[in-house]
Amino acid sequence: MSGLAERNDNGRRAEYRTEAFLLDHFWVLKYLVNLDGAVFLIQSPTRSVETLSQPPTAQPVSILLSVFCGADSTAEIPRLFVERLDRKTQKEVFVSVHAAKKPGEPTELFFCAEEVQSVCRRKTNPAGRDVFEFAATRERNFSQFQRRSRTKADMISAALAGVDPLENQEFFKRMIKVIGPRSVQPPLVQVGENQWQMRYRKFLFEFEQCENSIIHGWKCDKSGRRMINPFIPVSSLDDYEFDPLNEVWGERT
Repeated sequence: MSGLAERNDNGRRAEYRTEAFLLDHFWVLKYLVNLDGAVFLIQSPTRSVETLSQPPTAQPVSILLSVFCGADSTAEIPRLFVERLDRKTQKEVFVSVHAAKKPGEPTELFFCAEEVQSVCRRKTNPAGRDVFEFAATRERNFSQFQRRSRTKADMISAALAGVDPLENQEFFKRMIKVIGPRSVQPPLVQVGENQWQMRYRKFLFEFEQCENSIIHGWKCDKSGRRMINPFIPVSSLDDYEFDPLNEVWGERT
């Protein structure tokens, strides 16, 4: 398996493990998927049919970032995801870091925003973005953050119950600007001057634009790398989007 395909596979595992836990306790929207994991929006569950029939009101929203971090690698957590410009932490934010010490031996570390701020290194990455960098070492394995599902659910529930509704709405609007406006469509991520990637389910799509402006693409998974039909855009690539289900390009609506 190529390095990118393996990274995609690990990101998918992190996404599915986190989603399975969340669905047992909350209303959940998978807002965004990327190469290393996913972002989830969380609300307290409705406990009765009567509640569903009442006029809708804005409910507090929590956000959970799920990422995979290998034994010899690091994970980046956007700073504006964790804290405001005044460096006060966002109480509604949580981070789930998935790793595998050995094959078949998954480990999850679960952090609130304040813990990310205290245990991760603050830095500016090569793309110029302010992030918190996470890395587990033999000397510092963060085992105290290996938490039971009930404990994680209680932490999220307490955060949702303790936030101010108006402040939460303002926080949510800021996060949408940080994360981006898309939810269902996986993001097409630019990784080079003329290269892009997209993760969809168990597949990784790679694209490259040649000198004749033709977009060549490949679909990758554990079984290998297969070329898909090339695409010739008649205008900027920003005017199009790729449908990973049907493996076709179309005009952006």
